[in-house]
Amino acid sequence: RRKWAQGNFPIFFYVVQLANFSSTHALVREAQRRVLTLPCTGLASAVDVGEIANVHPKNKKDVGERLARWALRDVFGQDLVVSGPSATRAEPHDEAVGSVIVVFDHTDGGLMLGTR
Repeated sequence: RRKWAQGNFPIFFYVVQLANFSSTHALVREAQRRVLTLPCTGLASAVDVGEIANVHPKNKKDVGERLARWALRDVFGQDLVVSGPSATRAEPHDEAVGSVIVVFDHTDGGLMLGTR
């Protein structure tokens, strides 16, 4: 960012999180998620568009639309939800039964299982 010398105009960096190709990618996906702690960054998940035999999914449209939502919100000021739910914290709830309370952000009004 310093090298581009854009003054007060922010430069945004968006990352496409690795698709669900291999279980070994979980640590890399977590490192990619941590980029969100930096200013002017965004993360488009590709976990749900991955293919078992290909680290580069054929479905580029969904990933492109996810990246576009970040840009439309950050650069053009549109009021958009740019991310799905993301776990932010987990706390033991009832150790006797092993239950945990998981707190999410980006819920856009709530979470649900299944379809409406």
